[in-house]
Amino acid sequence: MATLLILSVGTLVGSSVLDAAERHRPGLRVLGTNSLAGAPNNFRCDRVFLAPPAREQDAYWRRVESVLERERPDLVLPGRDEDVPLMAAWRERDPRH
Repeated sequence: MATLLILSVGTLVGSSVLDAAERHRPGLRVLGTNSLAGAPNNFRCDRVFLAPPAREQDAYWRRVESVLERERPDLVLPGRDEDVPLMAAWRERDPRH
């Protein structure tokens, strides 16, 4: 089963990705990160990991890295524009991903 991780899953982008992924389930495991425990999109995921707000870059990426190590997703998608440069910096630090 493929695993998709959506960063900042509570956003409109997260909603769109969840909508598009819906037809590929149950063969797709959907994970998300979010800083808000009660966000509606959290409940559309198979598992959600609470994370600090992305503006707290170091703490945010420590949490994301722990999720990556634990869950080993096949694909990670950014849910916000702010996630893209953070992902690029992370990729430079850890080229195995």
